[in-house]
Amino acid sequence: EKGNHNDEREYTPASSWAPYRVFNIGNSKPTNLSEYIKAIEKNLGRKAKIIFEEMQPGDVVATYSNTKSLEEWIGYKPNTSIEKGIKNFIDWYLDYYNKVKN
Repeated sequence: EKGNHNDEREYTPASSWAPYRVFNIGNSKPTNLSEYIKAIEKNLGRKAKIIFEEMQPGDVVATYSNTKSLEEWIGYKPNTSIEKGIKNFIDWYLDYYNKVKN
C-alpha cells in the first residue's frame, strides 16, 4: 500500500502521506565545482581563495539532480544554466541583504 512505511526498504519520500513533496531541482547535467566557483567569481567581481583538501566525510565524487518526478508532477522541466542561475541568486542575495542592512 502506497504510504505504508512499516518496511523501511519500501519507503521513499515521494510516497509519503505528508502534504508536501521535496524535489531535487537542477538541470540534470552534472557540473564541476570549478564551474560554480568561476560563475560566483564572475558575478561578485572577486577571485576565490581556494584551499584544496582531501575528500571530507560526507563528500561525494559526483552528484546530479533528476527532474523526472518534478516534470511528471507539475509539467515543468528546469532549463536554467549554471551561469544564469548563479547570477540570479547573487543578484537576489546582494539586493536582499543590502536592504536588510539599511
